Amino acid sequence: MGRGPAAAVDALSAAVGAEPGRADLWSELATALVASGRAPEAWDAAVRAVELAPRSAASHRAIGSVAAALGDTAQAEAAYLHAASLDPGGAPDSGGGRQDAAYGHAGLLDPGGAPDSGRGPADAAYGRAALLDP
Repeated sequence: MGRGPAAAVDALSAAVGAEPGRADLWSELATALVASGRAPEAWDAAVRAVELAPRSAASHRAIGSVAAALGDTAQAEAAYLHAASLDPGGAPDSGGGRQDAAYGHAGLLDPGGAPDSGRGPADAAYGRAALLDP
């Protein structure tokens, strides 16, 4: 099997076909679709993740990622902030927690991903993320 986003989409599509009730698989599929440049398709996967697990931070982060890729910054920001509120104690890079959501929010404000860019809101968001990820 190949590597990269396209291979991930194939594998995750098969996985959700086999286990359609797993929100985590739908969230991962949405992320892989965005990485493959297929954000419009990713929306349905992210929405399905939230339908299956409305209290899952990962599901709401998937909505944020897809919305950002589609250019809906208001929806993306709301989703990232909601994700952070759902799992305030999650471990960094765990797919959960305030830190991961804060980095997503900062990336939305500063798509170049550069802390200290001189963009006030982005720097503030990166600062919040860094406090959560010492």
